[in-house]
Amino acid sequence: LSCIPVAGQQLVLIVPQNHPLARYEEADLEQTLAYPYIYFSQGAGVRYDVDRLFEEVGEKPRISYETEEDRVIAGLTAQNFGISIVPDMELLDHLSLKKIKIKNSTAKRSIYMVSNDQIYIPPAVENFRRFIIEELPEFFQTP
Repeated sequence: LSCIPVAGQQLVLIVPQNHPLARYEEADLEQTLAYPYIYFSQGAGVRYDVDRLFEEVGEKPRISYETEEDRVIAGLTAQNFGISIVPDMELLDHLSLKKIKIKNSTAKRSIYMVSNDQIYIPPAVENFRRFIIEELPEFFQTP
């Protein structure tokens, strides 16, 4: 398989507007451990990235709810069901949430375009692949 990074997203801590952590612009993960988390389930691709953040500090969050959907996590967080770490997305700006930068972290996830070079790739797919590589040069990195 050929994997080409095409985009990156910052991961941010989100909390309800009235949460004790909402007064911070930046927070250490250690500061969040006292609170229940709404977390990505095992099937979600971003779960690995969030788990890795906690591995860096040698701690595990207290998980109250799990789901695969970042939008569901954002909605539950806005409704005071817990706090979460999610990719920074436009939806967060429209909910009753506070986005907080994760201190001392490379909290980012990469999005890849994956293809199998051992099978026939239709011209339309190859044209799309080439378009992505040419139009998103700032994300394209050779392996």
